[in-house]
Amino acid sequence: MNNKKQKDLPYMHEVVLSVLPAGRSNAITFKEIMSRVGARSNEERQIRSILSELPTIYKRPVASSSEKKYKGFFLVVDLEDFLVGDRSLVTRELHTHKRRNSYREACAHLFTPGTGENRDE
Repeated sequence: MNNKKQKDLPYMHEVVLSVLPAGRSNAITFKEIMSRVGARSNEERQIRSILSELPTIYKRPVASSSEKKYKGFFLVVDLEDFLVGDRSLVTRELHTHKRRNSYREACAHLFTPGTGENRDE
């Protein structure tokens, strides 16, 4: 059954989607995806972008995990797959939040508090 919000996929998105295995137990690494689609090293950014766009733009159930047991990318087929993928996203979200806070802290001395003006000007 197709999600009504799904959009038609561009060719290369179809290719990447076609090599993704079903289920967390069959997850494959990014390197394996690159190999399976026949991508060259200079296409790495494009393939990463496609892996991001499949769930965000095209609403395909693509997940990834960095958990040792399920490391890699896979298609979600059951609730546990969903939970593994969701945990991975929460972990990344927390890391990004921490990184943003650290970045702000590191740059705080560059600006006058409350004005956003550069102290050197």
